[in-house]
Amino acid sequence: MVEHAGAKALIAQLKSMDPKDDLYDAKVTVLGEQIDHHVKEEEGDMFVQAKKAKVDTKTLGAKMLKRKVALMSELEISVDPDQAAASKKPDARRSA
Repeated sequence: MVEHAGAKALIAQLKSMDPKDDLYDAKVTVLGEQIDHHVKEEEGDMFVQAKKAKVDTKTLGAKMLKRKVALMSELEISVDPDQAAASKKPDARRSA
């Protein structure tokens, strides 16, 4: 949660800055390093735990995509037509 909050704060700062500002490049570098660290942590730890717990990643991914499309619609953010279509497909294992 702390890493996500830190990344969001840096992104907000970068959005309000001009790329020519003194600290812009440094903040981009820090953000990139934080994201790299976070991805390695997830791939090396969280994904391993999910596999051990036998999480149904296909079903979870479908649910997450459906929720993402719903939230984007609620916030009136344009939705990729392919994502919208994919979020409406029934899970093949459930329909069998």
